[in-house]
Amino acid sequence: MSPRAGWGAIRDRLTGPGRPWLLHLFEVPGVEPLRLAIAVAVVFTPINYITGKPIATPLILAYTLGISGYLIDRQKAELDALSPVLDGDSAARVWVRDRLGQHPRYLLWMAWLLGPLLTFVVNYDGAGVTALRLGQPIDPVTAWGLVLPVIFWVVFVQMMVIFLRNAWTFHRLGREAVRVNLLDVESLAPLGRVAVRNLLIFVGGYALTPLTLIDSPTAMDAVAIGMAITSPFSVALLLLPVYAVHQRLVREKAAELERLRLAIRGDRSALAGSPIDVDAESIPLSNLVLYRETIAQVKEWPVNTPVLLRFGAYVVIPVLAWIAAAVVERWVDALL
Repeated sequence: MSPRAGWGAIRDRLTGPGRPWLLHLFEVPGVEPLRLAIAVAVVFTPINYITGKPIATPLILAYTLGISGYLIDRQKAELDALSPVLDGDSAARVWVRDRLGQHPRYLLWMAWLLGPLLTFVVNYDGAGVTALRLGQPIDPVTAWGLVLPVIFWVVFVQMMVIFLRNAWTFHRLGREAVRVNLLDVESLAPLGRVAVRNLLIFVGGYALTPLTLIDSPTAMDAVAIGMAITSPFSVALLLLPVYAVHQRLVREKAAELERLRLAIRGDRSALAGSPIDVDAESIPLSNLVLYRETIAQVKEWPVNTPVLLRFGAYVVIPVLAWIAAAVVERWVDALL
């Protein structure tokens, strides 16, 4: 093999599409996300209990592994549900569907570099990282306290690569390929379901945060840093799939209301381009007023708002309240 061909092969291996090792693992016969999650929880939780490490860490890792496979399958199903309002032929849709499971290798390999770095940042004051910083010997128990967080952050970074790229794919579909009909916003609901389901990635970790603090009261700083790192990703994964189509809905709604305003004033030619532009001159004024009220009530976000509010009420707010209470308690102790 010539040097040029060798470097070409390396380049293709780094930049070509690859499947995350998590997805490869899910394809092994008998290995399913739920089974893998149960195995991780059953094996690692007792080890952490015996070694005195937080049992929430393996539980969060197990949840993260389990939810990833489920969400990828649901994203493909939502893409299929969105197909009636997508422009393009079936071949393009198959390509987009395959893209949900194919990601550049260099981004996936990056997780193995960022995992240890994030562990170092989050657990900076922990026993393991402190021993590394001070050059002290590390016993097996302390080493285990470093290994599991590294595995978690590697898994988390790979998941962020997967789901941020998938969210960007749905964002582009909403911006370029989805047909927007103000009278059928419900057809855009798959984008909203993808956005809300993305939050499930973080539910496990946020819900187990109180357990982490009860099990290890000194982990407050690590929990706060971890949430500071993950929270921007949760916002991005919520907004990306729906923001582009939201902007289109806002523009289409404003344009249609302006056409109706002019038509109600007597300029029926303004209805050109409206869904009701056929026989515009014969439409009764009362029907135009009713249609304007209908358009004015069209939702500008293809998201199930009650579900999103319940998510905040039952998951996010209690966790934030718990952390706020812990911070206040620390301040009071410091003052006293």
